[in-house]
Amino acid sequence: MQPDLELETWRRQWQARETVPPDLTRRVERELRHARRAQLLAIGVTIGFGVAVPVRASLTGRPDDVVLAIGVWVFIVLAWVVSWRIMRGDSKPAAATTTAFLDFSILSCRRHLTEVGAAAMLYAVFLTFIMWLQYREFAAQTGAGPWAFVTRTHSLVVWAVTAALGGFAWWRRQLLRRELRNLMSIQKSYQYSTNASSTKQ
Repeated sequence: MQPDLELETWRRQWQARETVPPDLTRRVERELRHARRAQLLAIGVTIGFGVAVPVRASLTGRPDDVVLAIGVWVFIVLAWVVSWRIMRGDSKPAAATTTAFLDFSILSCRRHLTEVGAAAMLYAVFLTFIMWLQYREFAAQTGAGPWAFVTRTHSLVVWAVTAALGGFAWWRRQLLRRELRNLMSIQKSYQYSTNASSTKQ
């Protein structure tokens, strides 16, 4: 539903009934499902990489693999700490009211905005770490310098993927900012309607 149509639809629903608008209810339910899926995915990634990389290091015994295993676990812990800090607070609406559902939707939107920025920074840190390890191995095997490393086919693919992810992150932030402005406008409209109704009574 388009923002202006959504705003008008919800305004009519608020004026017609006391219950939470169906569109807002579906939005919150969708957000709760997304949060559960994201948590399951995070657990899966933690188990997958947190086990596979150290097992590989123990099998190969290579110093770089050991450093990679340590780095992966440092990254995993850092990611969980950042995620926990972002997700602190209510995990669902405080009550089955329009105000509570709107507050939760706005909170979720702000969380997603923070997540995008945090994910970009974590990605940059982890990518730097991985590329540093690969450069060490590349330089040891070939004796070539940094320019040869950053322009090899594998590195060019990494830069292309990074650029695509950066473009997606920028698009996602723009979308979330627009969504947040829309939600806050709806919240103000609802508060105004509620106050006007209370004044008339």
